[in-house]
Amino acid sequence: MKYEKVEPILNNSQPAMAINLRNTQPMIITGATVKAAITKDGLFSSKHVNTVTNKMIAPNSVMRMIIPWNFDQLKPGKYTVDVTVQGNNLWNQLPMTWKFKKHFTIKSQQVKKINAAALKKPTNKWAYVATAAGVLTLISATAWVKLIKIG
Repeated sequence: MKYEKVEPILNNSQPAMAINLRNTQPMIITGATVKAAITKDGLFSSKHVNTVTNKMIAPNSVMRMIIPWNFDQLKPGKYTVDVTVQGNNLWNQLPMTWKFKKHFTIKSQQVKKINAAALKKPTNKWAYVATAAGVLTLISATAWVKLIKIG
C-alpha cells in the first residue's frame, strides 16, 4: 500500500476529506480494516475519524477513504492524516499492516468552493414554535386569571 494524497471533496452534498491509498502490488488484500484520522493543527484543533472494516482491496488499484465532516465547514490550514491498514494477503493469508502519517495543507480557495456548494446545517424551527406557543399560553392564562378576579 502506498499513500497518494488527501483532498477536500463534497460527499453527499456535505464537506469531507478523501484519502487516496494505492495498492501497488499484484495481490488482493482481504478482510482489511482501515482506520483514518485527520487532525487540524493549531490551538483550536479538531479531529475527524472514520473506520472501514471487512474491505477487499483489488490489486494495482486505488482505494478512496472518505472522512465526513457532517455539517461542519472545512477550514483552511495545516492538517495531519494518520492511516492504519490491516488485512490479509489472499494468496497465503499472511497478515499485513501499513501505517501512514503525513502532513498536508488545505488552501482557502479550495475550502471556499466546497463550503459554498455544501448543504447548510438544518435548524430546528419547532423549538421556536414551541417557545412562542408557551409564552402565548402563559400570557392568556394570566389574563384569564385577572378577568376572573375582576368579575
